[in-house]
Amino acid sequence: ANTVSQLIADFDGKTPLMKSFGSGTGVLLTHALPSTKQANSGKRSCELKLYSGSIFINFPFMPKLWGRPVNFSTWLYNNGHDLSMSLELKGAEGERIGFSTKVPGWKGWKKVEINTSGKPYFKYNLFGAANGKLDIPNHLFGLHINLPGATEPVYLDDIKFEQVLEKGTAGSLDFSSEHAGNQFITGKEVNLTGSLANLSGSPFDGTVHAEVVDFFGKPVLTKDFKVNAKAGAEQQFAANFGKLKRGYYEARFSAEPGGKEIK
Repeated sequence: ANTVSQLIADFDGKTPLMKSFGSGTGVLLTHALPSTKQANSGKRSCELKLYSGSIFINFPFMPKLWGRPVNFSTWLYNNGHDLSMSLELKGAEGERIGFSTKVPGWKGWKKVEINTSGKPYFKYNLFGAANGKLDIPNHLFGLHINLPGATEPVYLDDIKFEQVLEKGTAGSLDFSSEHAGNQFITGKEVNLTGSLANLSGSPFDGTVHAEVVDFFGKPVLTKDFKVNAKAGAEQQFAANFGKLKRGYYEARFSAEPGGKEIK
């Protein structure tokens, strides 16, 4: 088994698409947004506007975790309030399990961790029996933050998972771009910056194939990148695709190590 650390959101180069919910307020897309007011690293974090000291954030397009998550960590900027935080992980077959923690109040930035290797506090599967097993790949589905008495915004940064990759883990390459969910609307020149995280236990030497597809899934631009990433390492890549007419587009990635394709 091989344990690796995966940064899944830093709100600078890796900003996930987010939906936030406050008590009785429905969907609030404007209450969990990247901000330059505070940052634990880089120039931005995620500003969270609380309702009754609470917020739930749903992540529809978080990067996939190709192993068994054993620890979650994030940095939170607080103003002295006690914290209770819980997270939901969702497996490939729809299984959802939750873990939680409580931390006494503090001021400023603090690293908050949740052990995800123990007994979950809930198990749920909409389509079948909840057996507590997270099928691979899985991902962070939601995060609930509760700070009783807090009325001012708090800030979230640098979300990471420690995960155990079993020997021979398949599909152990993860892609992300600067666009939330790799989706974007543009009528301008497309400069795509992305990263490949090699989550396997061996070096990866091969080619990344990137393509931009339109609303109907038709490829309109393609680009190949030669990459060489050490085990557990991450490699950046960038390309100028030229100008696209205004519309909805999605970036898709695949990799070919030694002729074998991993998506």
